[in-house]
Amino acid sequence: MTYDANDVDRLSPTRSKPTASQIIWKDFSENLEAAGIKRGTSGSVAKMKWYMDQASIRSWERLSDLCRAFSNQIILQCRQSVDLPFIFKGNSQVGIKILKDCIECCVMYKLLYEKISEAHKENGDKVWVLDEASIFNHVDSFCQRCRDLIEVCDAMIIFGRMDETQNIAMPSFGGTRGEEFEKVCENIEKNFNTYLQAIKDTQDTILDVQVPTWYDDILRFRSHTKELEVVIENLMDSVFEIVQHAEEGLHALQAFYHYSKRSAVRKMFDKKTVYVYKLFEDDLQATKKELVDEKEQYPASLPYYAGRALMARLKKRRLERLMKMLDDAEWLPYCGVGEEVRTQYNKLVKTIDDTVMNIYHKWIDSLDENMAARLNRPLLCRSLVHQGLLESNFDRKLLIVCRESKFWDMMSFDIPNNVQQVYYKWENIKYVYESVLQVVRDYNNIIASLSDEERVLFRELIRGCDKKINPGLHKLQWNTDVSDLYISECCQHTAEEKTPDRDLNPNRPITGVPVQNESDTLYHVTTNLQVFVDDFKNSNLEVVRICEKICDTPLIEIHHGVVYKLKDLDRLMAKHR
Repeated sequence: MTYDANDVDRLSPTRSKPTASQIIWKDFSENLEAAGIKRGTSGSVAKMKWYMDQASIRSWERLSDLCRAFSNQIILQCRQSVDLPFIFKGNSQVGIKILKDCIECCVMYKLLYEKISEAHKENGDKVWVLDEASIFNHVDSFCQRCRDLIEVCDAMIIFGRMDETQNIAMPSFGGTRGEEFEKVCENIEKNFNTYLQAIKDTQDTILDVQVPTWYDDILRFRSHTKELEVVIENLMDSVFEIVQHAEEGLHALQAFYHYSKRSAVRKMFDKKTVYVYKLFEDDLQATKKELVDEKEQYPASLPYYAGRALMARLKKRRLERLMKMLDDAEWLPYCGVGEEVRTQYNKLVKTIDDTVMNIYHKWIDSLDENMAARLNRPLLCRSLVHQGLLESNFDRKLLIVCRESKFWDMMSFDIPNNVQQVYYKWENIKYVYESVLQVVRDYNNIIASLSDEERVLFRELIRGCDKKINPGLHKLQWNTDVSDLYISECCQHTAEEKTPDRDLNPNRPITGVPVQNESDTLYHVTTNLQVFVDDFKNSNLEVVRICEKICDTPLIEIHHGVVYKLKDLDRLMAKHR
C-alpha cells in the first residue's frame, strides 16, 4: 500500500493545533523539496508520517524497514542526479557542487531523523527503539563515496587542469633548465590522465553501495596521486636549487601554486614561501651594507651629490618593486617571517629616505648665496698654459651646480632660490656654452696646426680672426642677452656659410680671401681661416709629393759592365730626356 500527502492528512487524527512532530515533518518535506530529491520519496515520507502520528505503534520492525527503504530511495535519487560521464569529461566544478548537494541531503536527512526522534521522546508514550545503524549504514557509505568522488574531482583540477570555470595554464619556468622542468609537469599530467582513466572504467559501480570493489579502486588512485605529489616535491626542490633571489623564487612559487592545493604539497609550498622571504631579507641586508660601503660612490656621468642620492633612490625603487610583487601575490600563504621582513623593509626605506634628504641638505649648504654673480664674466679668455690658444671662460662650479639642479629637479626636490635664476635659463646658457666650446675648438685647431714660422705667414688672417673674437674676450658676458644673440648668429651663419669657388671645384686652390663685412660672425671667420690653412697644408703636401717624384725620376739608365761609345751614349741620354 502506498500513501500520499492527502491520505496522510485524512488518516491523521484531528488536532486543534499542530504538534512538534507535525512541524518537523513539514520542515522535513520542505527541505527534501529544496534539495531536489522529494520526487520519488513522497510515498515513503507519507508512510513514516502516518506511523508517527498514530497514538501507538505496534511494529517497530515495520517502521525500521520503512526507514531503510526511505534511505535507499534517497540514495537512488541522489545517484540519478550525479552524471558521472559528464563530470569525467572535465566538468569537475559542476561535479563537486552536485556531490556536495547529495552529501548535504543525506546529512539533512539524518539531522531531521534525530529531530523526529527527539520530538517522539518528548511527546510520545513509547520508547524510540529503531536500529539506526541499519537505517543509515548505506547512507553513510554513499556519503563517503561522494567524498571520494570530490577528491577525484579535486585531483582532476590540480593534476589534470580540468576546470570548466577557468583556463588553467601549464606551469612555466625560466632559466636554462626551464624546458626540463616543464617537461616534468607534462609527464605528471600525462600519468594522471592514465590513472583517471582507470576510475572512468569503473564509473558504473562507483555510487553503488552494494559493490565493494570501489574501495580498492580509490585506494589505488590515492596511491598514484601520492606518487605524483612526491614527484612535485622533488621538482620543487630542483627548481629552488637554482633560485638566487626573491623575484625568481616568487615566479617559481607562482608556477607551483596550483599544486599547493594538495595538503601534502602545501607543506613544501609553505616551506619555500619562507625561503623566498628569507631571500628578500638577505637582499635587505645586502642593501644596508651597500649604503654604508658605497656612500661616497656614484657614476662618473652624474654629479657628486645628486649621483649618490640617485643611486640610493634606485636601491629603494628596486626594493619597492620586490615588496610590491610580494604584496600583490595575495595567493601566498601567511607566514610570520613575512611580517618580520616587512618591518625590516619599512625601516630600511625610511633610512634611505633620510640618507637622500641628508645629501640634499649638504648640497644646499655647499651653494653660494649669489650663484648668478658667477655669470658676470666674459665668454672667452686666453689660455695661461698654452700661449696663443683660447679657453671657455664659463665657471665650472656653475656648470656642476646646474647639473646637480637638473637631477634634483628630476627627483622632485625644490631648487633653492639662489640657484633658480641660473637653472631656469640653463637650456639657453647650455646652448651658448656648447657654441663657445665649438668656437674655441675651431680656433685652437687652427693655431695648433701652425708652426711659429707659419703663424707669421698667416698673421694678418689670424689678426682678422682675433678682431672678431675680441667682443667675446672683453665685452660679451654670460649673463647678457647680447651673448645669446651673438652665438645664435654665429650658428646660423656657420650653417649657411659655404665657399662658392670650392663648392663648384673642390680641387681648386684658394689664393685669396674676400673682404668680409662687419656682420660676418666668428664661425664665418674661423671657417675661412681654416680653409686657408687647409689649402696651405695640402699645397705643402703636394709640393713634397712632386719633389719626391722628381727625386725618384732617373735622368739616364746605364747598365753596369757595358762600355758605351760616345755616339751611343749621346743617343741613350737623348732617349731619357
